[in-house]
This record gives sequence, C-alpha cells and structure tokens, in this order.
Amino acid sequence: MREIHLYLSHDLSLPSSPIAGALPEIRARLTDNLSELLFLDELDSPVPGTIKFRRHLKAKWDGRAKRFVPLDQPTWVWEGTVLIVVPAAEVVDKIAHGDGILGTWLADNRLTLGLSEGDQVIVIVKGLQKYYAKTKTLANREFTAAARAGIDGLQGGGSAAAALSSRPAKEVIERELVKLQVEQGRFLVHGMASLLVAPTAIDHVAQWKRRKTLKIGFVTSQQTSPSVQ
Repeated sequence: MREIHLYLSHDLSLPSSPIAGALPEIRARLTDNLSELLFLDELDSPVPGTIKFRRHLKAKWDGRAKRFVPLDQPTWVWEGTVLIVVPAAEVVDKIAHGDGILGTWLADNRLTLGLSEGDQVIVIVKGLQKYYAKTKTLANREFTAAARAGIDGLQGGGSAAAALSSRPAKEVIERELVKLQVEQGRFLVHGMASLLVAPTAIDHVAQWKRRKTLKIGFVTSQQTSPSVQ
C-alpha cells in the first residue's frame, strides 16, 4: 500500500514506547513506500498503543461501470482498520484477573475509539515470546532452589513459588487469545520484532482489504497467512 499516512498515538512517540527503538527504521520504510509516519496529539490518543491509517483516495469504485472513476478532488480518508499495540505483561495481567477482562478491555477500546462493527481491529501483543522464555527461566530457577532446599533440609522460596504460580501458563494464555479472536473476530499479531510492526501491519491491512471475507487469524513475523492455532 502506497501513499499512506500512519498515525501513532502520543504514547508511542515516548522513549518508553514498546516500539521506540524501531521508529527511525519504520519511518524510513514508510518513506520508501511514499508514505509518512505521524503522531497524534495526547488529547487525540484516548487508547494507548493505537495506530491508525489515512489513505490518499484518488478514485472510487463504480459498481455499475465495474471500474474505478478518478475523483475531481483527491482526498485523504481514514481506513476502517485500527492497530492496538499492547505489552505482553498487560495482556497476561488481564488473563490472570479472569472474568473476561481481556474481552471487555477490547470492547471498551472499540467504543472509546468510536469504531463501527465493520471496522477491523488488529491487536499486536508485544513481547509475548520473551514473556514465555522468562517464565520458563523463573520456573527452572524455582525448581532448582526447591531441590537444593530439600537437600539442605531448608524451607524457602515460598514467596517466589507463589508469585510464579499466580501467573497463567502458556497454554492458558494461548487459549484465551484464541477465545478472544473467535468471539470478537479480531486479528492477533504476536511474537513480532518492533521493527516489523508497522511494515507487516500495512501488508496485513492490504491483504485484508483484498479478502473482505477474512475475519480472524494469527499473524507472526514468519507467518502472514491467517490461521487459527
């Protein structure tokens, strides 16, 4: 997709943004594709991690003539697709809380952004694979500590074990993400490097626009064809 204006919410311009380090390269890639990276004002950023698109519309489809008809005055129009970048830790916290908090969070964000039922939402879960790796490492350390404590006849590590056990397992997280996409018909993008967020998202929007019947799917940096896993 060319001649696109990519609008990022104000928080994504800050050093603490999950994609802060990749912004220069993302801007360069967009420029190479005759597109531009812009940031929304803080007042226009009610939902953190939001990415919106505006497209330079030069022609409209004439259903009767079965062809595109050039506009007298080309204009910029908002695409009906919104991306929401959310850190993995935040998603895990919502899943751990239970009570359908994750689905409620997404539904509330749709209302806050004023999206219609036909608008497409792509949720980018940033750092999920790192979270899995970190959790596995902590579990291994806790197991080793417990084994040593047993050998030495000591008791300890209870607080660490309790903290670890309070976090949902990988299987639970994956199940809740699948549940979210099936129930609400939203795309989920996870396991993606910051550098690939915007370019891959733009490509995915282009694919989605070519396949209007597509509703749900996972997308990763290695996989661009939607499938429910």
